[in-house]
Amino acid sequence: MVFPHFNFDYMNINSETFLISKGIGLVYSFEDYTFKSLDHSFDHRNKYQSSLFEFKEEIYAFGGYGLFNDTNNLIYFDNDVKEWFEFDYFSAENHPEPRRYAIAGIKESSLYVFGGFRENIDSQLKVSTKFLHDVWVLDLNSHSWKQLGKTTISDLLEPDLELRFVKIIPYKGNHLIMSKQNCLLIDIKNNKIQKFDGFNSKLAFGASSISYNPMSNQFMVVSNNHINGKEKPVFFTEQDFLSNNTKTYDLLTATKPLYKFIAFGGFISLIVVCIFLRKPEKTKDKILKNIDAIRKELNENENTILDELLED
Repeated sequence: MVFPHFNFDYMNINSETFLISKGIGLVYSFEDYTFKSLDHSFDHRNKYQSSLFEFKEEIYAFGGYGLFNDTNNLIYFDNDVKEWFEFDYFSAENHPEPRRYAIAGIKESSLYVFGGFRENIDSQLKVSTKFLHDVWVLDLNSHSWKQLGKTTISDLLEPDLELRFVKIIPYKGNHLIMSKQNCLLIDIKNNKIQKFDGFNSKLAFGASSISYNPMSNQFMVVSNNHINGKEKPVFFTEQDFLSNNTKTYDLLTATKPLYKFIAFGGFISLIVVCIFLRKPEKTKDKILKNIDAIRKELNENENTILDELLED
């Protein structure tokens, strides 16, 4: 088979391997040592570094970069029609901002999206990429997005994270984020971050691509051979590449169950509203007089409730 290029990502669905062009469009299957072209499409080249995942045995791609723009749309490959289609959202609702290199994970019928990078242009027209820290969930049945919160991941990575030094690697149903100095396992579905303190960053330095093979339990690091200009794959065991020395953190900043927050917020709201109804001016004046001390006793969500009540 003649390939137009060799820029492909791969996915495994029900023990079958698929190659998807990095800019999305071309889809090949690989089975019994044979490649087969599946799509009736073309090489789109507008969703590089998008997030691939499988839902109901179909291939989906969220976000990505192309045609000088980051995107936040979701497309899927229809196995029957052999073409790509857009998965629509409700336009009036909040959506994640456009991004590339996000981490996506499926849990039942919900798509969880974390992080990624977005192009940023400052007042001097200097272009850079901004690392995002938010977590979103999309109900694939109702087509509705919801933001779950911000993460604490910036405390675990180097402060000036550069896109060109970052690798996102599918790993045992989750994803690894590898930077110049750190390696983190992101378990987005269970709200966990695992940091490998003994990560051997020298093995990954200068790699053009890194992938993990669950069958052999090895990492393949592809780097450029400066002598002949050809790329050379090198293989490492999981233990040599990562480490057994790990620490676990929560992915989201807010770790309290939502129902507890709602119940506590409702209780606080009821008390404050009753006080306002009984002595509105005098009570409000007392609160405003001691507002700094009060705010220190409340968390961020409780302060938000207080602001809304004072405004009302």
